Amino acid sequence: MTECPPFPVGGSEAIAQWLDRNPDARMVVIDVFAKMRGQAPQGVSA
Repeated sequence: MTECPPFPVGGSEAIAQWLDRNPDARMVVIDVFAKMRGQAPQGVSA
């Protein structure tokens, strides 16, 4: 999963469902800085 709805509109349920479908998952990383960084210029990737 690379995108998730905000927690108030179903985000926690989406993560729980993903974890149910991926029982071998060992870690969930939530990037809280994505909105602060903004969009990368076209042609640039992380």
